[in-house]
Amino acid sequence: MAAAVASVCLVMAFDVSARDLAHVDALQSAAPAARAKSAPATPNTVKKMTRDERLGIPTFMALDPQKQPSVSTRQKSAQDAVSAARSEFKFVAHLYGVSEQELDAAPARVQHTLPNGAKLVRFGNRLNGVDIFREQATVLLNAQSRAVNIGGYLGGTQAAKTTKAALVAPLAAADAVAVALHDFDFPASVASQLFEPTEPRASASSNYRWLALPDGVAGERGGVLESPVRYKPTWFRLPEGLVAGFYIELRVREGDEQNAYSYVIARDDGRLLFRNNLTSHDAAPHAFTYSVWADPVTGTPYPGPQGLDLNPYPQAQPNGYAMRLSPAFQLTLANAPFSRNDPWVDEAANSRVQFSYGNNARVFADLENPKGYSSSPVSMAVACGARADVTQVDFFACSTSYSFVYGYDFAASATKNREQISSSVANLFYVVNWLHDWFYDAGFDELAGNAQASNFERGGLEGDPITAQVLQFARVNNASMETPADGDSPVLRTFAYNAGAPTRSAALDNTIVAHEWAHYLSNRLIGNANGLTSRQSAGLSEGWGDFLALLVTVTEQDRRKPGNEQYQGAYAQAAYANAGTAQPASDPSNGAYFGSRRYPYSTDMAKNPLTFKHMQDGEPLPEGVPRHPGLSASTDPLLTANSQLHNTGEVWASMLWECYAAMLNTRPFPEAQQRMRNYLVAGMKLTPVLPTLLEARDALLAAVAASDPQDYASCLGGFAKRGAGLDATGPDRLTMTNQGVVESYNAGPLLAIESMALSMADEPSRRCDADKVLDNTETGALFIQLINRGNTAINNVTLALNANDPHIAFPKGTVRTIDTPIPPGQRRTLVLPLYLAGMATYGSARIDARIVAADPQVLTFGKSIDVWLNADIKEQNSASDSVDVWPGGIDDRGSWAIAGDGSEHWYQLAIPNERAMAGMYTPALQGSAAEDLVLTFDQEYDFGADATNGGQLMVSVESSVDRPLSQSIVPYTGQIWWMRGAMANTNPLRSQTAFTGKSNGWMRNVTVNLGREYAGKTLRLGWRAGAADQGNPDASQFWRIDNIRLSGVSNKPFASIQSSEKSCVSLIAQSGASQSAQAGGAFSEPLVVQLADVSGNPIARAGVPVTFAVANATNRAADSASAIFATGLRAGVVTDENGRAQSPMLQANALAGDFVITASTALGGLVHFALSNVDPASAVAIPAAQMETAAGGSTTNSPSTRQDAVASNPTAVPTMSPLGLLLMALSVGALGWRFVPQNKAARKL
Repeated sequence: MAAAVASVCLVMAFDVSARDLAHVDALQSAAPAARAKSAPATPNTVKKMTRDERLGIPTFMALDPQKQPSVSTRQKSAQDAVSAARSEFKFVAHLYGVSEQELDAAPARVQHTLPNGAKLVRFGNRLNGVDIFREQATVLLNAQSRAVNIGGYLGGTQAAKTTKAALVAPLAAADAVAVALHDFDFPASVASQLFEPTEPRASASSNYRWLALPDGVAGERGGVLESPVRYKPTWFRLPEGLVAGFYIELRVREGDEQNAYSYVIARDDGRLLFRNNLTSHDAAPHAFTYSVWADPVTGTPYPGPQGLDLNPYPQAQPNGYAMRLSPAFQLTLANAPFSRNDPWVDEAANSRVQFSYGNNARVFADLENPKGYSSSPVSMAVACGARADVTQVDFFACSTSYSFVYGYDFAASATKNREQISSSVANLFYVVNWLHDWFYDAGFDELAGNAQASNFERGGLEGDPITAQVLQFARVNNASMETPADGDSPVLRTFAYNAGAPTRSAALDNTIVAHEWAHYLSNRLIGNANGLTSRQSAGLSEGWGDFLALLVTVTEQDRRKPGNEQYQGAYAQAAYANAGTAQPASDPSNGAYFGSRRYPYSTDMAKNPLTFKHMQDGEPLPEGVPRHPGLSASTDPLLTANSQLHNTGEVWASMLWECYAAMLNTRPFPEAQQRMRNYLVAGMKLTPVLPTLLEARDALLAAVAASDPQDYASCLGGFAKRGAGLDATGPDRLTMTNQGVVESYNAGPLLAIESMALSMADEPSRRCDADKVLDNTETGALFIQLINRGNTAINNVTLALNANDPHIAFPKGTVRTIDTPIPPGQRRTLVLPLYLAGMATYGSARIDARIVAADPQVLTFGKSIDVWLNADIKEQNSASDSVDVWPGGIDDRGSWAIAGDGSEHWYQLAIPNERAMAGMYTPALQGSAAEDLVLTFDQEYDFGADATNGGQLMVSVESSVDRPLSQSIVPYTGQIWWMRGAMANTNPLRSQTAFTGKSNGWMRNVTVNLGREYAGKTLRLGWRAGAADQGNPDASQFWRIDNIRLSGVSNKPFASIQSSEKSCVSLIAQSGASQSAQAGGAFSEPLVVQLADVSGNPIARAGVPVTFAVANATNRAADSASAIFATGLRAGVVTDENGRAQSPMLQANALAGDFVITASTALGGLVHFALSNVDPASAVAIPAAQMETAAGGSTTNSPSTRQDAVASNPTAVPTMSPLGLLLMALSVGALGWRFVPQNKAARKL
C-alpha cells in the first residue's frame, strides 16, 4: 500500500519524498477479530452501527435519543457537556468493551458548540497516564444533551501479553529512535549519540520530549536530522490488547530530498508497529497592507490571479477559452474578522522591519539549497533587500512601512526578481492566515489542534506555526503539505508550474493553497496526523482538499452568470497553475476548464459524471463527457486507476459539492457558507480513523442532522445523486482497489416535525378563562406540522405523544396514525386535543412528539415544547423574582439558563473555559424618589480557587456605558488578578474587584443599597461574570442567582405566577329529554343531569345544588302547555357522589303543546329539556330525533347527550306545533351549544 498512501502530486507526475517507505500499520495487517460466542446485545437505542473489522468494536454509531434511558430534565440542565456525553456513552460502552470505570478515566474536552445548541465532545483514552495511539471517540449531543452519534472508538485498557521475542529490558527512547533512523541508513550505534537538547521546545504538559544528534552525524546516504526528533510514550492497540511503545516523529534531509515520517516502535521487542509518511502532496496590533488576489470588500481569497473570470468557466464546453488575468488588490487588515482577532504579523520578531512571520505562519521563499530557511534570522535584519535584485537566497517578504505590496509581471517568470517572488510570499502568507481565522470559530481552534506558535493558554500544544515555503527550488509542478501531530510545525511547500511560458507560482493559485491547507485540517482533526493512512482515507483527504477550495472561492455573484443560476457551471481545481496561457492567446490544452483533475467540479452530470462506483478500479469512465486530455492519454496505471488518491478524491469532492450546492440553492449565500464550514469541521471531528467513504459521509450527515433537517435533506440528496445514498455499500476500509461499491440513489425519505404549538383559542380547545395557559378542566389544541424533506413519499407513520406530567391526558390517545402518504416536500398538519385535570398547584411540563416509521430507512426528527399548566401569569406584576415563572422579565443574553433541584429553580451560568463575559440583566426599572433603591438576592458560586475568574454586579442606565457597582456597596470577596510573573490573565475583568473563589453554599439575602442616585431614572441591574482562557478546565465552575427582590422602584418589573383560581362547571343532560305525556298525565321518566367540566368531561362531586324549573315559569300564559313538579314550578335537588342530579317526577297540565324545562347550578352550566303534552285526539307519531332536528338544535350542550336522550326514549311522539318550533328554536339557538366528547368516565376534582 505504501507508495499509494504516502506522497502524491497535484499533477500526478512524481513523488516529492526521496524515500518511498512502505506504510506499516500492525492493526491493519492483523487478522479480523473472531466473533465472540456471546457477543454483547445491541440495545434498541442503536439505529445504525459500523465496526472495525480487526477489533470488532464500533467505529460509527447512530443513536435514537428518544430510546436512551431517561435522565431527568432538571438533572440534564445542571450537567456540563462532558458529563452528559460521558453518561450517554456509558449506555453503549459495553459494545466497545469499555467499563464505566475506564470511561470515567478517559480524558475529555468540549470541542465546540453547534449553532442550535448541540455539542461535540471528544474523548481520548489512556492507560497509566499514557495516551493510547490515535484513539478517540466523539459524542454528538443534541440540544437536550442526548447522544445522537458516536464517531470513532475507545477500547478497553487491557495490556497485551509480552511476546516471545521480548527483550530482557524494554527499549529506551533512544533505542526506539535508532530503529526509526535505520530506515535512513543510520547505524544502530546512533542510539548512543542521541541527546536531549538543552533548549525546551514545548511545555512539559505536552508529554513530548526531543532527541537530537551532534552536527556531522549522518546516515550512509548523507541523511541528517532537519530538526530534533519528537517522541513520547504511547500504547498501540492490537486485537490481543495494548502494546507499550514510543510514538516518534522525525524529519531527515538527504541531499535535496526531505522526508517526514511518524513511527510507533514497540518497547518490548523493538518491532515496527506503525510508519506513516506525514507529507501529503497535491497538485491591536498594526494593520498591514497586502497585495493579494482576494475580494477587496470581504477579503475572501479569489481562485487566483484570474479573479472570478473562471467562476465558473464561461463557456458551455471546453473550447480553448483562456483566462483573463488581473492585478492584485490591496487590502489593509491586522487579521481576518473572528472571535480572537489575533494579529498575523509578529512585530516583536524585529523592531526595525516587518516580515511574513507570525503566530500562525512563517512564509518565505525557499530558493537556496538546502531546503528550509537558510538565511539570517529575521531578528537580525536591519533593512529589506532591494526589490529588483535577482536573488538565490532564502528570504521572507519584508516591509518597513507595514505594507506587503509588490508588483507582479505576468509576462515574466515567477522568479524574475525579489519583488516578483515577494508577491508570491505575501499572497501565501495572507491566504494561510486567512484560512486560520476563517475556520477558527467553526471549531478548528487550539483545543482541536490548530497550528500556532503561541496558544495563549487556550489549550492544545503550541510551538507549531505553519512553515510555508514559496517557489521551493527543488521541484516544479507541485505543492505539498507535511502534517505532524499537534505541537510540531506543518510544512507547506509550493513550487513553480511550467505548463506554459513563463512559469507560474503555485503560491498565487489559491485553490492549490486551500487544497494543501485542507490536508493539514483533516489530518489534525482525524487521528492527529495519523488517521488518514489507508488508501481509501488518503483519497478522502484529497477530496476534502478540493472541496475546501470550492468552499472558499465559490461566490454569491457566480449565480448571476448565464447557465449558473443553480451553481451548475464548471469549476476547475488549480486552473491558474495548469492553464499556462492567458488572453488574448487561446488555451488549446483547456487547462482553464479542467485544471488538474479529470473533470471540472459541477452539479451538471454532463460536465462531471462521476458517481460512487468510479472510485473502484476496473469501472470505465462514462463516454461522451469531455475529460482532461493529458490524463486521458496517460497509460500509467498509477495515474489512471480509479483508486488513485486524487481520482478517489474527485468522487468524494463531487459529493461534497453536491451537498453544498443544494444548500446554496435553499439558503442565503452567507448563511449556507457559514453552515457548511461548521458542518465540515464537526463532521471531521466525528469521523473515525481510517474511515471509509460511507463512514465519512455518515459523520458529516450526523453533524448536519444535529443542526437542521432541511440542510440534512439537501446534503443527503447530494450524496444520493452521486450514488452514495442510504442503501449504498462501499469497499473495505483497507482495500487497495476500492472495489466492492454498490450504488444507491435513495435519499430518503425524511420526515420531520417542523413546528409544534399549543393553542387555547382554536378548535378543539375549550377554556374557562381567556389566557393562553392550559388550566384544570380545560382542553387545548396541540398543533403539529410535519414536513417530508426526503425525495420519496412517506406512509405507514405514527405520531407518538408523551407528557412528563401525569395530569395531562390525550383524549384521542397518545398514538396518532397518519393514514395517507405525505409526498416529498409536502406538509401535514395535525390538531390534537390536550386535557388537564387534578393539578393542585401550577407547574410546567414538557410535551414530546416523536415520529415512528414502519420503514427503518425513514429518518425522523421529533420535537418538544415546554408549557405552563394551571397558572395565572401576569407580566410586570411583581417587585421580586423567585424564578418561579420564565420568562419572567430577566434578560439572560443567551448565556444564563434556568436550573433547579425539585421544585426549586434559579438562574445559572456555566463559567466558560475561554476568554468571555456573560451577563444577565433585570427588566427596566424606574427609580423611586421616595426611598432608597435596594437590591436583595441569594447566590451560590464557584469561580475556582485562584481568582482567575469572577463575577460582578452591573448597572445600566439609558444613554450611558454599563459599569460595575463598586465595592463600597457590594460585598465583593476578592480581586481578579492581572499579572503573575510574566503571565497575563486573559479575563476581561482582570484587576477588578469581584466575587471570587467559592461561596461554599448559598449566600442568602445579599443586599446592595444604591441610595437615590437613580431616582426618576430608567435603569437595569445585572450580574456579569468574566472568564479567562483555560480558567475552568474541568468545567465545574458556576454562578447561581435566586430570590431577586427590589425596593425603591416605582414599577413592578417582574412577572408573577399563581395557581389558576377559575373553576368552570357545566351540566350535561343524561336522560329525560324529548319526552311526551298525555295532557293531565304524568311523565314517565325523571330528568337527569351530570356535572361536567368545560371540556365536557364528567365530574364526580356530591352535594352540588341543582335547580330544575319550567322555562319562563312566572310569565307563562294560563293557556300554555306546561308541567309541574310536586314542589311547584321549581324543584331543588343536590348531586349524588357521581355528580348526577335527578328531578322529581313531572305532572303535565291539561293543555297540549310544547314547553322547556331548565336545569342549572350556581357553579355554572344550563341544560334545556324539550317536552310535549299530547292531545290524544290529534296525536301524529314522528320520531323524537326528527322533532329535535326541527327544533333547530340539541336539547343539551353535548351531541353525546342528545344521542343518549334519544336512545332513552325511542317511542313515537306527536308533531310539534309551528309555535312550539319557533319557541324552541329561539330558546335553544340562543344558548350557543357546545359539543363535547362522549362517554367520559367521571373524574374526581
